[in-house]
Parts: sequence; C-alpha cells; structure tokens
Amino acid sequence: LREAKGRVPIVAGDTALRALAGGGILPDIAVCVDANPANEADLEGLPPMVFRETILAADIVSAPRFFRDFERVFAYRTLNYCLGPDGRPVEKPMGVSWMLDRIRPDIPAWQSGGSVSTNALSLLDSWGADPIVFVGQDLAYPGGATHAADVGYEEAGFARAGRFSTRETAAALNLRRAPFSVPAWGGR
Repeated sequence: LREAKGRVPIVAGDTALRALAGGGILPDIAVCVDANPANEADLEGLPPMVFRETILAADIVSAPRFFRDFERVFAYRTLNYCLGPDGRPVEKPMGVSWMLDRIRPDIPAWQSGGSVSTNALSLLDSWGADPIVFVGQDLAYPGGATHAADVGYEEAGFARAGRFSTRETAAALNLRRAPFSVPAWGGR
C-alpha cells in the first residue's frame, strides 16, 4: 500500500485506520457506516493528521464522534435493495434514509449491506472508479474475529466476552444494563 500511495486513492474502512496508521499509511478516504458507539474506539490513538488529511465518507447514522473529529466529511444515506416478486432488485426504504429522501434529497445515497466494504464499493463505483481493487479484506471471520487485530470495536467485544458469553451476547447485555432516555417528539 505504501508503494501505491499517491498513485491510486487508498480507501479504508474505519476499523482499519489504526492498523494503517501503525504501518505509516495515511488513507485518502475513510468509510464509516456503523452507528455503534463502540466504533468510536477505532479513533483512539490516531495521529491528528488522519483527521486533517483523510476525507471521511460516512453514513448519516454513523457514531457522532466521526463527524466531530474529521475536518472533511461527505455524508451519505443508506440505500438497500431486496428482491421483488419478479426476482428483480427493488429499493427497500430504510428508516431515516426514507425520511431524508423526502426532506433532503440532496444527500446522496449509497448501497449498504453486511460490511463497510459494500459502502466503499458503492462509493467508488458511483465516482466511476475502474478498476476497484480490495486489499486485506477478510470476510471469513477467522477464529470468530469480525475485524482485524488492533481494532477498537473488536477489543471492546473481547473484553466483555467470556467462556459462556459471545461478544454479541455481551453487547446485548451491556445495552440492557445501560438504559438512557431520549426526549420524545416535541420535547416531552
């Protein structure tokens, strides 16, 4: 990747930022789609130049710290598809995106699904990138890991997991233990 820097744009998922920074690689674009506050741990220890020089392409539901820390941000809304009765793709409206489509149609949409790499692919395809090459992507979940080493999200999950509890169960239990209030429409 170091040899490619400056010759081709380097686009990285937010969870890869620490690993890349540790290897002396500054991506041109970081992609973030996860609303989970645990993903904010991926920003810990990053050199300040990442926030100044890397462009953030983020889904509007991404954890707030991403929008606060990066100086240059492009916001996107999620667009998903399902198969219609005739077997062809049909747009599947998603909550906030559906609403924003009506009140802020100027916010561009990108395809999402299962991995931040789907959004990166959608982004690069919409910009006319050709070819698009993925390096270091692993969707095999080796050893049950959902992300590469040195990823804040993965570290937090392991810290809450145990012999009788998966990371997902630990996260669900943690959410149940940490209730919070949100003002209703109209402030009540």
